[in-house]
Amino acid sequence: MVASGSEEATRAGVAVLERGGNAVDAAVAAAFALGVADPGGSGLGGLTYMLIAPDGGNPVAVDGSTPAPLAADPAALRAIRESGAYFGHAAASVPTTPATLAHALARYGTMDLIDVLEPAIEIADRGYRLTR
Repeated sequence: MVASGSEEATRAGVAVLERGGNAVDAAVAAAFALGVADPGGSGLGGLTYMLIAPDGGNPVAVDGSTPAPLAADPAALRAIRESGAYFGHAAASVPTTPATLAHALARYGTMDLIDVLEPAIEIADRGYRLTR
């Protein structure tokens, strides 16, 4: 089963399953396709967390939270948080979605990245329906 906020993204995940991919392959394909078909609600500039239950293994959490740059000054970050200045360049975080999806695919998937990106590329080429 595949579910997402976009018919096109859901179909992308299903297509990957029909080509023999596993659940991680389908989830990654759907996530990249969702970034195309619903860029305002999902996309490459976000954060991604994944819970994966591998066959015969323990459940795994893939943490795609935002890392702070190594040169970040903790006192300066606290000052930003305490001031309520949650807008502007100082409040921006490093997007993790592409790295998180690629890591999950490489570690728990069965397909190559180009194969799971194919549906998203097709959606970008042919277009998609806008929601209200």
